[in-house]
Amino acid sequence: MKLSPLFKPGCLALVAILLQASCNTAPQPAKPRIALVMKSLANEFFKTMQDGATAHRQAHAPEYELIANGIKDELDVARQVEIVEQMIAQQVQAIVIAPADSKALVAKPELKAILCANDSMALGAVAAIRAAGKAGQIRVIGFDNIQAVRQLLKDGQVLATVDQHGDQLAVYGIEYALETLKNKTSPADRETKVDLITAEHTPRHGG
Repeated sequence: MKLSPLFKPGCLALVAILLQASCNTAPQPAKPRIALVMKSLANEFFKTMQDGATAHRQAHAPEYELIANGIKDELDVARQVEIVEQMIAQQVQAIVIAPADSKALVAKPELKAILCANDSMALGAVAAIRAAGKAGQIRVIGFDNIQAVRQLLKDGQVLATVDQHGDQLAVYGIEYALETLKNKTSPADRETKVDLITAEHTPRHGG
């Protein structure tokens, strides 16, 4: 399996990889099976992440099945690739992975889409897909709606991104703090606006 550059070294990257079911595979299970492939489980941080995922699955048992695994050594990229190949062989519907290095998997005719935790990762995913000669074959979704991703949306290289309106997040926090100081009690939780952004939402020229 070929590895292509996708993430910057030292960055934690959780990526959801959606897998295309082949025509020859068995019927899809009633509940989706999701594989979680962690970085070194000897690292308390990643073990905590896996424990959190396991607890979430227990609380949502009717909704999905979870197959959790990980490597012992953070630098053992080959072993992590092997685990991913095993998960594909087991025909899971998606893989959530914390890559062991500044590389990620782009080469699986089974690979259908990459859901990135932010737009910077989406930019890297697009570059890796180009390098693998798979432009237009793998869908990429980002998160944050940064300026650099908007041209890729127009060109169809990124399917969508999510705008959580960063210009307002700090304002919400300030308003929350002022309300707390004024009323001497904690205000109720407030949902902040989140919008899905596609090529239809981006201007044709500039912007």
